[in-house]
Amino acid sequence: AAFNSMADFHDSTFKNNASFEGARFKWGACFLDSAFNGGAYFDNSAFKNEADFRGAEFNYTANFLNATFDITDFSAAQFDKEANFEDASFIGRTSFENARFKEDTLFENATFEHELSLARARYSKLFIRWHSIEKGGLVYDDAAYMSLMKNFKDLGYYEDYDGCYYAYRKAHR
Repeated sequence: AAFNSMADFHDSTFKNNASFEGARFKWGACFLDSAFNGGAYFDNSAFKNEADFRGAEFNYTANFLNATFDITDFSAAQFDKEANFEDASFIGRTSFENARFKEDTLFENATFEHELSLARARYSKLFIRWHSIEKGGLVYDDAAYMSLMKNFKDLGYYEDYDGCYYAYRKAHR
């Protein structure tokens, strides 16, 4: 599917699976405060301009495998099951500020070209590598850096821990 104007699903409820696989959102997409009560499938989708998922509830699996994002906002979004952003490209600024991830979150091979905000985000295991983040950088927030360093240590990603710690110390000066 191709959405040639703003795709506005603000405050929508998807009772079953919602499949937007391969969709092209040419002027942005708004899923603000939407609820996904089945699987949310955005694999291979492209979001031009802003992808607004602020306050969205993903009550089942959320898949964004190989998706491309310009400006991305998942602030205060809640992921009750696994969230998968493997191989996703985040070109513009990206926010997961105040997001809640209740199960594993996969960002393997994802790339962040601009800053990423994880301020006040809650997660148990965030499978992400520091080299994916360091180009764009992490928005400076003491707690976000500390949580990410703990995450790297818990996963045994010691080189990522070291890189994150170095960037934290450098930013903290």
